[in-house]
Amino acid sequence: MPETAHLHPASHARAVERVCDLADQGAFVTLVGAAGAGRSWVLQQVAHRFGSRAFVGGGLAALSSHPALALMRALRVSLPGDDVALCAEAVLSRTRGGVVIIDDAQFCDPVTLAALPLLAGRVPVVVALRQPHRLSDTVEAALLECSQVVTLGPLEYQEAASIVTAIHPTAHRVDIDRIVKASGGNAVALKALAWRHRTGAAHRVAASDAELTAHRDSDAALEAIAEAIADVDRACRTALVALGLLGRPAHASLLGDAAGRLAEAGWLRASRHGQGFWEPVSWWMAECAAGLAEKTERDDIHRRLGMATKGVESARHLAAAGLDVPARAAALTAAEETTSITDKAEALLIAHRLSDQPDPDLAVQAGRAALEAGRGQQALDAVDGVAGDQAACIRSWAHLSAGRRSQALEAIDQVKGAEAARLRLLANPEASVADHLEDETDPALQCAIAVARARTRPGWEGDISRAAAMAESNADLLTARWALWALTCALIDEERLEEAHTTATAAAAEAKAAGAYSWHTRFISAALWCRALQSHSLDEVIAEGGDLADRALPAHAHGLTTAAVALAEADTGALRSARDRLEAVGGIPTDIAASVAWVACEAAWLDGQPAAFAHIPSTGRSLPGGLAHITAHWAASDAGIFPPQTPDGRWGGAVETTLEAWRKENPQSFCHAAAAWDGLAVREQARSLIAEAMFESDRDRAIACLQQAEALATQAGLAVLCGRIRRLLRQHNVRRDSRSQRSVGDITRREAEVLHLVAAGEPTRRIGQTLGITPETVETHIRSGMRKLGARTRTEAAVLLARRTQ
Repeated sequence: MPETAHLHPASHARAVERVCDLADQGAFVTLVGAAGAGRSWVLQQVAHRFGSRAFVGGGLAALSSHPALALMRALRVSLPGDDVALCAEAVLSRTRGGVVIIDDAQFCDPVTLAALPLLAGRVPVVVALRQPHRLSDTVEAALLECSQVVTLGPLEYQEAASIVTAIHPTAHRVDIDRIVKASGGNAVALKALAWRHRTGAAHRVAASDAELTAHRDSDAALEAIAEAIADVDRACRTALVALGLLGRPAHASLLGDAAGRLAEAGWLRASRHGQGFWEPVSWWMAECAAGLAEKTERDDIHRRLGMATKGVESARHLAAAGLDVPARAAALTAAEETTSITDKAEALLIAHRLSDQPDPDLAVQAGRAALEAGRGQQALDAVDGVAGDQAACIRSWAHLSAGRRSQALEAIDQVKGAEAARLRLLANPEASVADHLEDETDPALQCAIAVARARTRPGWEGDISRAAAMAESNADLLTARWALWALTCALIDEERLEEAHTTATAAAAEAKAAGAYSWHTRFISAALWCRALQSHSLDEVIAEGGDLADRALPAHAHGLTTAAVALAEADTGALRSARDRLEAVGGIPTDIAASVAWVACEAAWLDGQPAAFAHIPSTGRSLPGGLAHITAHWAASDAGIFPPQTPDGRWGGAVETTLEAWRKENPQSFCHAAAAWDGLAVREQARSLIAEAMFESDRDRAIACLQQAEALATQAGLAVLCGRIRRLLRQHNVRRDSRSQRSVGDITRREAEVLHLVAAGEPTRRIGQTLGITPETVETHIRSGMRKLGARTRTEAAVLLARRTQ
């Protein structure tokens, strides 16, 4: 066999060049690759290069026994199927000066497979062969001995990203990275995941054309994967299904000899998890394999995995196999041995769920463990129907963690004791704590008292920090984490965002070290929310928040992550993505619903739709409530309506200073507001400067304010505010449009910016707001770009420009 021309990781464009070069030299080329690797695409490009000289055919799985079918499809004539040599001569007589291209050789008929080697050296031939396949070793050897072999590996990142962008133009860079990583560079998996992401908005009711196309493409992808899986032997199929069920890399000792064969076929690769560990090239394909397996086969693999693994993982697989008794025993053993809070909670919940008889003690243990891990709803489910004070307190904690304070109080209405007293204080912080002062020596109650006194007297934040540390030293992690969460929220409402971020980050690190996943994600989401409010590193907020939102999150983490990412997207100009994200969100706890509601108002205002919200959320003294009032003033100003009524002195700090400036509507007040926001929130500082310029009668001072606001907004990446500022500057005859060099051929940089936004699906109005130009100017740039590119529509112009830049 000739030396293989390996291109791994393969560039499909280089593969096309390599195959064309070999074909020009008259070689017989065999292109091999895994299912979905993109062999057919490469052959299509090769055929396009040769034009009318290309004779393109291929095998069909349903007609693999029809003599010479693949060659007849290429030549469009009948061929003698009973004589291989005569068939080969007939092909030669009709293809002089051409190239024979045969796709899906694994489905070709025996006559075609026997005739192809006879063409070697006499006419250029390009054959695509999927690995693995069902061809005999003799047939494969005969095919490869006479050919130059080009191995097609995974797509390179840029190629994969361009495919995702073509399918989903509005996908954020973070989403593109995630899709490419999940696909493993497999073209079929990549397209299926891109379509799934594009049509995954939960708020859509009617199926659009894109969604119908996605379903068809997904079905085609699954069919391709199913065909490939059916061609591997049972051991390889079992190993692939096992990886899909495990959801993590596995050692070769667990997968057996099949791991090596799957790696040769391009399905597996060595994992960084450790020496001897393997992982699928595409996890999506492994999950498809697990889903396509018969239930009896899956149950058997679950059983074997349960016997081969340890701890809660073993219990999980045994339970999935329907082996309740050994699964319960494994779960109880795992709960005793594990040091991870999350694993302990999962193990006890499994044991409780698989109990033959009601076990109140086990239910309480499972509920307590779930609360410590931050799984409030699972704790509530565990003690459902269980009587007793402990079960009542668990229900109260669960309701409290979801922000349902009234239900938390109702759950412990008749319960006495220190824990019930602590819960009453946490659920009703406004209540008097005088009755509990004599019990301040109890660390848990002292912590609850400190939380209840938050924002009421000097040094309250230190009291909560010390009380939380004392509760943690007494192994009362639930009370300690709840106190730190209350401290984080209170610091945010006090406009002390940097301190809130520091507190949340430290608490998240502690929860991560302890294995409390839900608490970890809750504090991480709070830290992201602080950064979004400050307008710090918005691209990083979108990246980290997008990665976090891709996981299964508890309600608080999901709500704050959604709010943080949507606010960052809206500020940076991705308004469509932000509003879609907000419309799809649901199940938000009441204590953070105000944050999501304000971001929805802010996104609507930034999108030029000030009338999109009819009322201001009722939020007490919370910072989102104050920001909602500020946004409502901006919306009223843009819409030319009366501003909303805002209560005096409710918030204090920068929020109150800004609201007072709106009541007075004089530039000096807005100057004070901008100074109050300095170092706190760049967005609000820039908006205060814009308002100062709007009410300033002196032109030079107004321009100075706008230029300062422009510098702040540009540095923070506040694209939409930059557009508004530049429009105001133009009203003062200050232009910011620099005449740029030609960026792509004869297309100017501004035309390219406009057409890129057209490709993202943005309407003219939103493009103008993002770039700070009028809708008429946007249309002028679009028409100019269409003329230069020779396009008949704006969409065609955007596509042609994208192809140029690639």
